Amino acid sequence: MKNRQANWYVVFLATVVLLLVQLPSPAFASNQKTLKRPVEITYPSASQTTIAPGRDFYVIGTIDKSLVLPDNAHMEVTLTEKESGKIVRTVYTDIKNNKKGMNVDYPRLTLENCTKEEFRDACMPDLIYDPQNPESFRDTWIKAYYNDNIFTCLIYGGDTASKDVNVYDQNGDLLKSLLGDYKIDVSFSKDKVVLAQATTEITIADYPDKVLARFSPNEHMSRVTYDATMHDWMLLLDPFPGYWNMPMFFPEWKLPYQGSIGWKWRNNDALEYAGGLIHMYLYGTSSSSTSYSVELAKLQLLTDLENPARFVPRYYNIGEPLLPNTGERGYFVNMEDDEYLAFTRVDLVKDAEENNFLDMSTLATVESETDLEKRIRANANETIAICGVCRPIQTGTIVYDLQTGAYSWDSELNMIEYRISIDGDNPVYWTSPVSLTRQYDDGSSTTSEFEFRSNLRLKENYAGSILDIDARLINENGVPITDYIKCCSVYVEESYT
Repeated sequence: MKNRQANWYVVFLATVVLLLVQLPSPAFASNQKTLKRPVEITYPSASQTTIAPGRDFYVIGTIDKSLVLPDNAHMEVTLTEKESGKIVRTVYTDIKNNKKGMNVDYPRLTLENCTKEEFRDACMPDLIYDPQNPESFRDTWIKAYYNDNIFTCLIYGGDTASKDVNVYDQNGDLLKSLLGDYKIDVSFSKDKVVLAQATTEITIADYPDKVLARFSPNEHMSRVTYDATMHDWMLLLDPFPGYWNMPMFFPEWKLPYQGSIGWKWRNNDALEYAGGLIHMYLYGTSSSSTSYSVELAKLQLLTDLENPARFVPRYYNIGEPLLPNTGERGYFVNMEDDEYLAFTRVDLVKDAEENNFLDMSTLATVESETDLEKRIRANANETIAICGVCRPIQTGTIVYDLQTGAYSWDSELNMIEYRISIDGDNPVYWTSPVSLTRQYDDGSSTTSEFEFRSNLRLKENYAGSILDIDARLINENGVPITDYIKCCSVYVEESYT
């Protein structure tokens, strides 16, 4: 027994020594953690490696200071079919810091927070051309840029052509739309000697589930992000070609410049919403927003707004992410396929407020009723604000501008008609527009196309009565869009003020 214990002890010590020998030193382990590749790809990001068929995309990355590139280093970006090994796109440049090759006079370029000359520092690859050959601006294979710190490249997708795009490559082959799995290779070389390279993989296909939502305010964005992550739905956060917002996408570059080419980014954005199941969050969607004028408009154009296989609207069950007065947090619910109107809560407003207007600071004090199945008690001579959402409907009033990529359309959700039955007697009717303007603490405001906050003043003669309130959607001509549905029931108490 003693010999067996001694043998076990010797084996144990030998194992410990062997493990210690195999472990790296603390200094080496630290170096491993901080080791940085000379070239790294940041876009397409790891969370957005599926790209819709036909659309353009950026390949953007960083160059570590340990890599010193000569002024005439050859930068090359290739897109290769994984299955066949065939290279389907090649984009390259031999000029470092090619500011003179930035066509900042391009007439469709709009700038913010900079002059044209300053924007040469923005590295936007869409603008690259040969100043000695203005027609080269249309060539897709030269849209690459690099300096000592970053590299940028535009890959043409095949379905965003305009008069500003040459749809043939440098070999005279037609640049068709792509589909399948691909490898992106970025390399820097000199005299055919590779100095550095980076690789990533993407899939060109329609992602099964995508998000359509306003990304502000922060509380709402956080809730949408969490909800999308839990469901494995894609949030489209990478920059669309044509939209070069440096503070948003490249904050580490510390430049405030913004440049956009309207027709390009709108076409690329819209292509993402041409396929997959779109989950729309009905909160704060204004008619001027990208969500409304591009993404939702694309679904309208494809007549998919009432197709449950393509479009599912979601909303906060209480109309807001949070009601500060009670601490109640909202959660997202889907609208049913045949549901066009939903009520979320009733606010008991002491003082008269503008109809369809919400000062967000008042939510800290206003009394809200979110259980609309139970009878609400309110005082005569006070106001109740009925809150809710409407589903976007398919209309025939959409116009597409090929030159700008912009859509114009009317949601046709004009009015809500309320029917109020007082103690079961003959009802009275009242209408209110579909609209909701939220005003924030910083003075900014947004007006939602699909939400409402309808004010109803409780008359003195309502005291002691029960109001059963139903509602339906009607268009501008008074023609019903939906049947009446139950809204709420209110018992009006006498006012003692």
